[in-house]
Amino acid sequence: MEWLMGKGKKKIIVEPEIKEDKPYMEEFYSNSFIREMSELKELVPLPPSIDHNEWIATNTLAFFNQVDLLYGSVCEKCTTAVCPTMSAPGAVIYLWYDDKGKKITKTNVSAPQYIDYVMTFCHKSLHDDAVFPTKFGLKFPATFMTTVRKMFKLLFHVQAHMYYAHFYDFVNHQLCSHLNTVLMNFVLFEQEFHLLEPKETAPLDDLLQAMGVISQS
Repeated sequence: MEWLMGKGKKKIIVEPEIKEDKPYMEEFYSNSFIREMSELKELVPLPPSIDHNEWIATNTLAFFNQVDLLYGSVCEKCTTAVCPTMSAPGAVIYLWYDDKGKKITKTNVSAPQYIDYVMTFCHKSLHDDAVFPTKFGLKFPATFMTTVRKMFKLLFHVQAHMYYAHFYDFVNHQLCSHLNTVLMNFVLFEQEFHLLEPKETAPLDDLLQAMGVISQS
């Protein structure tokens, strides 16, 4: 009958919330850029007389190269021991989706393995004329924008991880302003052409708000 009298009840212990370290949110860092937003905004819209898909393809290639170069500057610090999961701010862990065949499998892999998958997929797609045609007379496939959106999502994952796990490495290499500028340009472009769902940028929304790229809710 102890339960009836309130005895023997388990105590509920509320664990204190652990505040996530976000050095990139410090004003000194969040306001560090190599180009102003006004300049970047002028580079985003589709220029007159340029094919829409050609413009998307050209910029997708440029963003891939930029993210690849940034990650290359810290890749020695991104090991399976240091980054056993593909983590991002907000306790986010990205799983790798393998959609070969009819069965889709989700795998928890280390950050360097995940990023290797991302870069391999993007590189292969960008150099496949059936996906990103470069030869005269070839047309963009009906699935072109689907592939581009997948690439943008994956490249954003890489950027989110770099902020989460390697921001101090960028500070030490004096590349913080480059990292911020690429992110700002990347998000301005995806906003213009609706390449990401709003939930995809959530891990870095606080930084994007501080930058003025997205409005505060």
